[in-house]
Amino acid sequence: VITRPDWDSYNLNNDVALLKLSSPVQLNAYISPVRLASPTEVLPQGSKCVTTGWGRNNLNSQQSAVILQQVVLPLVPVDVCQQKLPRPITSSMLCAGGAGATSCH
Repeated sequence: VITRPDWDSYNLNNDVALLKLSSPVQLNAYISPVRLASPTEVLPQGSKCVTTGWGRNNLNSQQSAVILQQVVLPLVPVDVCQQKLPRPITSSMLCAGGAGATSCH
């Protein structure tokens, strides 16, 4: 697992990681590459983004998922996120979510 050296577990800045595989995989319906946005790319509100991870499935649980989870979410304005979250939204973050779905707990 390759994490960013500037990952900050306190404010969750740069919360992204890559998996380095020991051997190549065959692309199929379940395995596909993703395109990462460039640092200067402006993503329109409402654009769909895919988030994956092994985070918690339940707000009240401390246990991580055993199977990789995926959800497609719309990007939402930062001020909407800020109203719902207890910590500041920084310039290195994207806000995405919808009714009944979120990228993390």
